Amino acid sequence: MEYSRPTRHATLEVTVSSYENYSEVSRIYDHMRRPVGVQQTLDWLSRSAPAGTLEILDAGCGTGQFSEVLLPYVRALQCVELNPGMLDVARGKLLGAGAAVTFHQGDLLELPLADNSVDGACINQVLHHLPDDDSWSLMRRAFQEIRRVLRPGGTFVFNTCTNEQLAKGYWYFKLLPERTLKAMGARYAPLDVVNAQLAAVGFGEIEHHVPDQVIFGDNYLRSDGPLDSDWRRADSTWTHATPAELDTILQRVRDMQAAGTLQAWMHAADASRRGVGQVTLVAAQG
Repeated sequence: MEYSRPTRHATLEVTVSSYENYSEVSRIYDHMRRPVGVQQTLDWLSRSAPAGTLEILDAGCGTGQFSEVLLPYVRALQCVELNPGMLDVARGKLLGAGAAVTFHQGDLLELPLADNSVDGACINQVLHHLPDDDSWSLMRRAFQEIRRVLRPGGTFVFNTCTNEQLAKGYWYFKLLPERTLKAMGARYAPLDVVNAQLAAVGFGEIEHHVPDQVIFGDNYLRSDGPLDSDWRRADSTWTHATPAELDTILQRVRDMQAAGTLQAWMHAADASRRGVGQVTLVAAQG
């Protein structure tokens, strides 16, 4: 699902996340995360062709969570995923789909698809794992690849976070040091940069939408969630905290829990999410 520095895997040159072990995360990902913005994504993708006739690329498909929800509404899915653990989970989950789903172990920056081969494409919470600098050249390269494989008039839907959403949309981020949040925020391109890069590679009309959903679903409002290593592992932001910082955070949570104040603190910390949301969907017309 995530991409970073090139390595060699068999005969395939691949890239993997520089700060998250997705082979490990693959075993718990579906227990913790939920696909967000599915209906809006479908509405946008359906502009390219009637929903039942669409061939869609899920780039960085991870465990196939988003693909599984899209499948009943499309004709075919091309699922591209780099991490073998995540891809194995996706294959198992979508086993019954038969020829409607094609799996590729491949790189987001060099998609294993032909030019003009899909009606629509989506990328969900992946691009912040690119080891980009403030030129955002790797994000632009990913956008170029999506533009290349889209048929004329196709739609690209991109799921990301703004820095405001990172600061206000996740109650548990308020437990993390400011340094950690700055490091994570630097991985997300501002929306004006996203818009400019999309336009620069040839995309037309660009729209934004903030869904009123949370990525952890029912797991989100677990005040004791930070004490659960699997719960933390489902959000790669935690990997930016040092072991000493993590120990301090967990002790703070235990202290609030013992004092009976943890639940109230969580709800107060979550109040800033209202009106801001957790993710932003971006749609661009090919």
